[in-house]
Amino acid sequence: MVSAQADAPTRDALLIKLMEWPNQMWCDLLAQAKATNGESLKDPNTMKQLQNIIRTNDRVATALGHPYVVQLGNIYMDLLNIYKACSEMINNAVAAAQQSGQVYIMQSSGMRAMRSVKKETLKLLETFIEKSEDNELVLTKFVPPLLDPVLVDYFQGNPDARDSEVLSLFTGLISKLQGQMSAEVPRVFEAVFKCTLDMITKNFEDYPDHRLGLFNLLRAMNQHCFAALLQQQSNFTLIIESIKWAFKHTERNVAETGLGTLLELLTNVQKCDVGMINAFYQSYYLGLLQDVFSVLTDSLHKPGFKLHAMLLAHLFNAVESNTITTPLWPQDGTVQASTNGEYLRNLLLQMFTSSFPNLTQPQLTQVIQRMFEHCKDHAAFKQHLRDFLVQLKEFGDSTDLYADEQKAQDDDKAKNLRARQEAIPGLLNPHARNDDCMMGD
Repeated sequence: MVSAQADAPTRDALLIKLMEWPNQMWCDLLAQAKATNGESLKDPNTMKQLQNIIRTNDRVATALGHPYVVQLGNIYMDLLNIYKACSEMINNAVAAAQQSGQVYIMQSSGMRAMRSVKKETLKLLETFIEKSEDNELVLTKFVPPLLDPVLVDYFQGNPDARDSEVLSLFTGLISKLQGQMSAEVPRVFEAVFKCTLDMITKNFEDYPDHRLGLFNLLRAMNQHCFAALLQQQSNFTLIIESIKWAFKHTERNVAETGLGTLLELLTNVQKCDVGMINAFYQSYYLGLLQDVFSVLTDSLHKPGFKLHAMLLAHLFNAVESNTITTPLWPQDGTVQASTNGEYLRNLLLQMFTSSFPNLTQPQLTQVIQRMFEHCKDHAAFKQHLRDFLVQLKEFGDSTDLYADEQKAQDDDKAKNLRARQEAIPGLLNPHARNDDCMMGD
């Protein structure tokens, strides 16, 4: 009823009426917290009530969309204060537990309740940002108060107390506001990137939500705020190394996110000035080439073949088309080469000879030459890579190498079957038929 109301003042009044009871309970809980100097917030029942109120707001925001801004404006600063209070209580409890030798403090009911309030808060804000239709309002009124409580808590908090929803929230913010968030990207990067990377790079299992969340955030930054990532060389090197780590991951969605991010990053670099292109490839070209070849020839990463082929074609084309105008080989006299193409051919021949002893040097020379020849024709380059992997005789089942072609074939079969079924009156449920067929009947 509220969302169907076209008149804005009437709709806002209905929304206030709808939220009257949750808002009254909210005010009562805040007054109680103020009167007890925050002690009441340690009560699990209080945490449960706060969680339910915030969750109710999230449902209303989801259903109502942008007009929910009226309600959020009423509770926003108190919401952030509750978030900050929960963060401080969690950090204090963790510090006390570490001093007393308690190991499983994060699994206690009180800690879980406080973390639930924080998570629900972050989800509510992400929902509002997604539904908002006024980017300028979000940027000027809601982003500035948000940064300190959320980013400082994430950066300073215990790794086990860091919420992956923070990464999701800022991914949503950057995806929504795009270039308008460029000024805040360095601050977000400093607060969440390295500390999260330290959490996830110890192995391939811990913190699965943080893994995907971090690389989705990096991808959003790369897509919408690329210039902001270039501000510090040390940060950019960390980004490249983290992308390499991502596409070497055995978890398919993480590996594909890493590969996709790298491809988009290379495309963005291609749009920069010649000096930037040369500096980038001088620093990272050879390492990226070797690491992409490493996962290409690793049977654990077969599902990423399509993106491997696109990345390698891009890297080969950057040399073949003379996009890179500075030498890639060491300039200390240890390597004799006159062009990047010559140097790369020799380097790959050495690398392949040591890695694939079952192929002869003439075979490898031909393989490398055809990679350069086909790098501008994606279909031909992909087919050549398939042939190369089959030649290695170490790749096992090659079904995944033809995944795109198989999907296209399956889609064609499904389409033809659907057309035959629609040609027979009465065979399909009328609701399952498309509009064109219905109009033609």
